[in-house]
Amino acid sequence: MASAFMDVLTVALTFHTSEDVASEVHDLETIVNALHVLSPNLVELDTLDALIKMRRGDWIGAVQVLSAVEAHASNFVYASALNALALYKMGDPSWMQKVNFIQNGEGNEQAKSFVAALEACAKFPEFKGDSAGEMLSLKRENKLQP
Repeated sequence: MASAFMDVLTVALTFHTSEDVASEVHDLETIVNALHVLSPNLVELDTLDALIKMRRGDWIGAVQVLSAVEAHASNFVYASALNALALYKMGDPSWMQKVNFIQNGEGNEQAKSFVAALEACAKFPEFKGDSAGEMLSLKRENKLQP
């Protein structure tokens, strides 16, 4: 149940767009904060905190949260994939180290697909100014080939 709820929040943070983004993100942040009270040690909630920061354009804050998640849960490569995106959006060249780590590791095919899409987007400088969800949207619509 908690996993499904977190999936819904992730989709809402990543893909939903509205005229009033600040209000929308605030509502989601309130829900995530309540979940933190119920499950304070759940790294997935910290990852949702990072997604909220990304939605607000706070790439530095997202990198800080995701780096802490990686330090506490090194096998949670989804956080590494999101960290690669945040580093890329900041113009930090270390994003490629995260991509290489994920692509050369075992497991999580979803994270590998995510960073492959990020690599493909990196070939287009105009992407750097787009929203975090744009890359995933292009990948989902098969308009972006890794």
